[in-house]
Amino acid sequence: MGRLINLVGKQFTRWRVIAPVECRRIPCGDWTYPWLCQCVCGVEKIVDGGHLRSGASRSCGCLHREMMTTHSMSKTRIYRVWAAMKQRCLNPNNKGYDNYGGRGIGIDDPDWHEFVSFYADVGDRAHNDLSLDRINNNAGYGSTNYRWATRSEQARNRRPRKRRKQRRADIADIQAFAAALTRAASASTQEAKP
Repeated sequence: MGRLINLVGKQFTRWRVIAPVECRRIPCGDWTYPWLCQCVCGVEKIVDGGHLRSGASRSCGCLHREMMTTHSMSKTRIYRVWAAMKQRCLNPNNKGYDNYGGRGIGIDDPDWHEFVSFYADVGDRAHNDLSLDRINNNAGYGSTNYRWATRSEQARNRRPRKRRKQRRADIADIQAFAAALTRAASASTQEAKP
């Protein structure tokens, strides 16, 4: 049996060691040194000293529960609006990516990558017929570039239609076209002669 390290009074994440418990032999033949510990939430449990020192045991389970608790809004419409915005801007596999992230529209406010910050800025929609719109259509989403807009307001806030640019003909193209016309004209005149 090894030398016992006194852990009484020491703090390990959320555990505070209260007292040693009788050493026990575990099935593999080694000794375990359990300690009576109290979590900051008040729960008392017996915890192995090796688990305390290695960080394998950090609390009675309350830490894990706190870490897994979210904003409890993942089933709401506003959460779906935020998730759709992120997908359009950040996911190249999204069907709307070409019109958003593909042309440089991103999420300009770094806090908006987290739902809680996004929600703190935009809040809930006033009406169900409103959707998230960017005020400046060529800038990304952010706390200074958004509004809740109706469909007709959004339809007016779009980039101008792309006009097809006609390529100016090069001199070589014009010469090739003229040569093709003269060949066609000479071929048709030869066919017309008996």
